[in-house]
Amino acid sequence: MMQKETLSLRFFILRSQVLSLYRTFFRLTKRIQSTELKLEFRKEIRLGFRTPHAENSWKNRNEAEIKYLLSYGKQRLQELKQTIGALESPTKQQDLANLDIETIRSQFEYDEDDKK
Repeated sequence: MMQKETLSLRFFILRSQVLSLYRTFFRLTKRIQSTELKLEFRKEIRLGFRTPHAENSWKNRNEAEIKYLLSYGKQRLQELKQTIGALESPTKQQDLANLDIETIRSQFEYDEDDKK
């Protein structure tokens, strides 16, 4: 039987921070009243956290890149909080009636150029 490669303590801590951020995003979507919009947000969150060949992603990323992606995710979390806060505000619901999936996707896009 093959032995699994263990993560270093640093990567283990980073992994737990990533999982915590992921869960926080999902907890936040519970506040969205529209079922359709909630499902779209959750779909985009999953896509934002998914990487090609997820099983090997920890082996292929360095600590600095993971930390950068964590900070990027925290920024997106703040933007999502603002968007959901606006959705909950009755005065702004009219302005957000045209909120579409492209607007949601733009919240979670990861641009390789941002990193440089």
